[in-house]
Amino acid sequence: MSHDRLERLRQLNRTRFKRHTGIYPETFAEMEIVLDQRERSKKKSGRLPGRKSLKQEETVFQIIAVDAAETPCERPTRQQRRWYSGKKKRHTLKTQVVIDVSTRMILCVATAFGSMHDLTLFRQSGVQIHPETALIGDAGYQGIRRHHGHSVTPHKATKKAQLTPEQRQQNRELASTRLRVEHVIRRLKIFRVLKDVYRHRRRRFSLRVNLIAAVCNRTVASVT
Repeated sequence: MSHDRLERLRQLNRTRFKRHTGIYPETFAEMEIVLDQRERSKKKSGRLPGRKSLKQEETVFQIIAVDAAETPCERPTRQQRRWYSGKKKRHTLKTQVVIDVSTRMILCVATAFGSMHDLTLFRQSGVQIHPETALIGDAGYQGIRRHHGHSVTPHKATKKAQLTPEQRQQNRELASTRLRVEHVIRRLKIFRVLKDVYRHRRRRFSLRVNLIAAVCNRTVASVT
């Protein structure tokens, strides 16, 4: 970012500043401090807790939630079917987000091409969860119990068996809890690079998602 553009941003009010950058001015100021310290010390900056933290004995999360979102991308010149999402009916990049439900902090992210199923992405991401941690997901994660026994997904009706009133109530309660991960994804998509058509190198997509997730975590931490 050029110095002139940065100065113009500093003159905007709080609302317009976030509209242009995706974060509030005070968060931006803290980021500048961290970056300045990073340049001086030349040490690695902070990262997300990561997938390994989900199985550590000293930090057992009570409830975590997983969900996936898709970012449209330009049609690739090769292997077009690999990037084509049948759900979105276009070429996309997929992002998996795992959050701590109580704090809404992002624990880890993973990315893949658009045609990959949500459950397949979860398995290939290598996430290992502590046995005492409850994991919730949407209907796209049916069968996740085989990977983690303490998992909860919505009940599905069949032609032979309709949902009972108790199952419908359980689905409503689960949806209410899972809504928090939807809010986190919405926070990520404030950044236009994840909301609009992704026109950059796909190999750098994972890095950008991790950086944006770290910024969102920083925003949540400053609010709480």
